[in-house]
Amino acid sequence: MVNRMREIAARVKAAGVTRLTGKLRLLSADARLDDAGIPVGTDLEEVANCWGAMARAFNVRGNCALLGLYRTNRTQWSDALITFPVTADTREGSADAVRVRPAYDNGRAVIEWRLSGTWKEPGSSVPQDRPVSSTELPVGDTQEWYGAHLLRELQAQGIQTRGVTVESGAGTLESPRFTLSSASWAQTRNRMVKNSEAFLADAYHKAVGLKSGRSGGLRQAAAEVTAEKVEAWLESVDAGDLSRQVRLNDGSGMTARNQVSASAMVAVLTAWKNADWFTSFHNSMAIAGQEGTLASRFQGSPAAGKVRAKTGTLNNISNL
Repeated sequence: MVNRMREIAARVKAAGVTRLTGKLRLLSADARLDDAGIPVGTDLEEVANCWGAMARAFNVRGNCALLGLYRTNRTQWSDALITFPVTADTREGSADAVRVRPAYDNGRAVIEWRLSGTWKEPGSSVPQDRPVSSTELPVGDTQEWYGAHLLRELQAQGIQTRGVTVESGAGTLESPRFTLSSASWAQTRNRMVKNSEAFLADAYHKAVGLKSGRSGGLRQAAAEVTAEKVEAWLESVDAGDLSRQVRLNDGSGMTARNQVSASAMVAVLTAWKNADWFTSFHNSMAIAGQEGTLASRFQGSPAAGKVRAKTGTLNNISNL
């Protein structure tokens, strides 16, 4: 992300710009992409983890960063440009048991992180300015993060930006001078499947809704298209009756409302096996005992190095 902001700043400089005034607007292609509300049925405990980050039009580094907690209940993000709000009410105790809870607005979007519990004194030899606890969390407002980095890169190019504010939104320009494209499917596929990054799956699910051209919310449109595709795949292997055993609520897999029977899963994979893209799909999955979410599993077993699988993990639930 930083390199891409740097590229845009360099292009602005090369165009002869020496000073900016007023408002700088970052526009996403479609306002519906920022439908970042948590899908109905999602376990809210999952949202406090990076895999539960909701996809937005502007996503940065998986939308997560390290947050440090200090003795005086002061918090600090690893990236100083992040301003997503955090409140802490913790105390010293016999164990490091800091809990993170999200606070929501009426649209079920996270608006603040709240820390509570205890942290264990790390010892007198540890500097007082060192965090007593740290955790990786979604940063929430990724548009603001993009804007802050762009301003910094413009300043690094010697462009004056005093008084400039950055706004984000959605819209189109007839002839944009500077654009930034998202990563391709090939660039992100392995991260989504091998490393099980749910926010990427959520983003691609929304893209399905966008491309469908259907009106209304992206999640609903994507769910309808996906259901139709699954039914078609099952029909192709004479297993159309199994479509009743597939229920998809969202693209991230963060809710127990997503339900697929083993029979339906096998039937879908059978339908996929003859597709020209099956090899790419097969290679995108983690290898047991070697990489991705299976790197530490099946080691020393007959499955090590042989089994390719996609993990599915929620609190108290794990499957392959």
